[in-house]
Amino acid sequence: MLIITSTSLTTRFAAAHVVILCLMLSGCLNTPRDNAAPESNALTASGKSASGTSTSGHTDDATPETNNELSAEAILAATLRGATNQYAATKRVFNQAAKQHFEKALRHYNAQDFDQALDLAQLLSKANNAPSAVWVLLGDIARAKQDINLAATHYTQAIAVNSANYFALNRLGTIAREQGDFQQAKQCYIDALSAWPGYANGHYNLGILLDLYLGDKISALNHYSDYHALVSYPESQPAHHVDESLVKQIERWMADVNRQVSATATATGRPNE
Repeated sequence: MLIITSTSLTTRFAAAHVVILCLMLSGCLNTPRDNAAPESNALTASGKSASGTSTSGHTDDATPETNNELSAEAILAATLRGATNQYAATKRVFNQAAKQHFEKALRHYNAQDFDQALDLAQLLSKANNAPSAVWVLLGDIARAKQDINLAATHYTQAIAVNSANYFALNRLGTIAREQGDFQQAKQCYIDALSAWPGYANGHYNLGILLDLYLGDKISALNHYSDYHALVSYPESQPAHHVDESLVKQIERWMADVNRQVSATATATGRPNE
């Protein structure tokens, strides 16, 4: 990662990016990619994955390579996930009764029963010290009801409760991008990744923003490569669970952007910077 902060994260992953880009940048022309990466579901978005894992949603295990050797990309994925997850370290937790209500609200949301989900989420939001995940869910419900301004208000409240809630930051970034405020979108995505560099959707969305909207191709490549590493080596899943079509899609994007960078360098007589 070369752009999240000016110091701490810049040097940590730079060498790995160079190795990975040299190994991977080949392939076909890309397909359009002006869409934001959706969260997998409301469970993941609001504090619990579909498999029942915690909000951090990750372990430090990487998919093993042949002969028990790890590639540079596997090491990058493990390093990104192993970085401090500020949200996981600071989030408020539900008591048992509130947890049951929250999970019920999530089930209604996933069933697209948004009114029932809203009733339960609003009830939870009135409790003292309600976790920020409640406000993310309220934002998701508002967005499902096409009330984008209300959704942004709820996501902003989630950040007020926990400034490291990268799910809320990512959603605010996507709303800002859709509204044409690209610099605000960039800052939201950067803040999300500062909260946890292992957040794959943040790399995806920031890469697209830098590539297609801000024209910063080299920085976009860095985030595409981070996203590629994270989806190629997903937490503790075995290799056959990797979404190969998604991996190939990102490789095509990276190859396409790399060609653009090389063509620009050739036309200007300047080396890639």
